[in-house]
Amino acid sequence: SPVGMAMVPTAAKSLGWPKKTYGWLELAGATLRDDSLKLGAADPARSASGLLALTQLSGAAGRVKGGATQAAAMMKALSQRISDSDGQLVETLPRGSSGTEQGNPKRNHALVLSEQAAFTYNSSAEAGDGLDFFYPEDGSPRLDYPFALVDETRLSTDESRAAIRFMTYLRKPEQEQLLTDRGFRTSDDQVSASLVAKAGG
Repeated sequence: SPVGMAMVPTAAKSLGWPKKTYGWLELAGATLRDDSLKLGAADPARSASGLLALTQLSGAAGRVKGGATQAAAMMKALSQRISDSDGQLVETLPRGSSGTEQGNPKRNHALVLSEQAAFTYNSSAEAGDGLDFFYPEDGSPRLDYPFALVDETRLSTDESRAAIRFMTYLRKPEQEQLLTDRGFRTSDDQVSASLVAKAGG
């Protein structure tokens, strides 16, 4: 699942979504320049998406002149809007389109989020209240969910067979469809257009 930046529709439209594209620094910088556009992220010490985004921002800052100063300002601003987990992060979004909720300084209007988390949020959101998803033009790191045998040499024959049967089961088309229906990519080569659309992309 790619990691990008999800925004409430008013924030995304203010940045020209879906026609305009940005890199990580530009997206994060836009939230620093506009006090009404608050950016939140999950704690990089506890969240893979938060850690991947921090890595992307640091890498992007290292490629531009004065990037270290810009990165320090972004990290300071972002550290004030950190949530413990991705689940808690989406709870920081405005609860409705009222002026009170949109103007609440504790609410985030943009989130560093995985495509799958945006898909899940949008699946339960009321029409028009879903998130729009930016895939940064300088790359979206991917969250992988590997299935691997740990300490394979110590597994019994029955345990090894069960693991192989489970991997075979997960590769069946109907099981891959279940994963796609829940917002997970099952292939880098064939990405479902409906998955991307439902994630806000």
